[in-house]
Amino acid sequence: MNLSSTRSAEFVFTHYALLHLGGRPVGPFSLVCFKFTGGYTMIGYGMVASICEEVPSPRREVPKGLVLSVLATGITGLVYLIPILFVLPDVSLLLSVAKGQPIDLLFKTVTGSAAGGLDLLFLLLGILFFAGVGAITAASRITYAFACDKAIPGHHIWSRVDRRLGVPIWSLRLTAAVNALLACIYFGSSAAFDDITGVRAVFLSTSYGLPVFVSLSINMICITWNAFSMVIFCMPVALPVDASTMNYPSVVFAGFAGVSLLWYLAYGRQHFHGQPLLEGDL
Repeated sequence: MNLSSTRSAEFVFTHYALLHLGGRPVGPFSLVCFKFTGGYTMIGYGMVASICEEVPSPRREVPKGLVLSVLATGITGLVYLIPILFVLPDVSLLLSVAKGQPIDLLFKTVTGSAAGGLDLLFLLLGILFFAGVGAITAASRITYAFACDKAIPGHHIWSRVDRRLGVPIWSLRLTAAVNALLACIYFGSSAAFDDITGVRAVFLSTSYGLPVFVSLSINMICITWNAFSMVIFCMPVALPVDASTMNYPSVVFAGFAGVSLLWYLAYGRQHFHGQPLLEGDL
């Protein structure tokens, strides 16, 4: 590492850069935006519940997985970020990077060589690979669950379980194919790709908020937080707002929600009945 330009502990733990980013004045709103960066990173922990049927002792292990995933993410995030802050180059240099992705430049700068930066970047790519395996697994099980309830087109295909592997292989293939197609959007428009990936926080916040809406009196804090976070995730990235700086997750959300509603009205309400209740569930 480039130890000759390391930052002091005082800088790492006490310095606060008053940067006017995106045309916004420095203030509470800036703190809120930074706070939701961590929320965006951790919001997927609820996906652990989608594989309950494949987990031994799910009553004990699934809640444990939910809690430990948040703790593990927080701890590993600090272990990763604090060393970066100690070798952080000039922030204006990082902000000038095209596409707003400065991590490769940061690694190259602090190691003093392109090869060293590439080595560190491959570590991140490895982490992303294994995270992708978990994400595809969870998404495929959700697809499988909807297919079993006849809620999506071609449900008779996506609800098949491979006898040899014991997994819903066709749901897995569908999920992987859709993700691959969505990734291709980046080659046409990086802004559109960022909006599609960014809207996941809005979708998950909605899914977390709806189940507790029926108990509004004891879940008001949860509902308020979800509503507030959805607004923040849809805020423009810079001021003044134009076509290039507009944040479009709200448009993507409305589009997907509209398609889902139309599909339910045209097909789902006649064919979607949900899982049958067992005698012990009544």
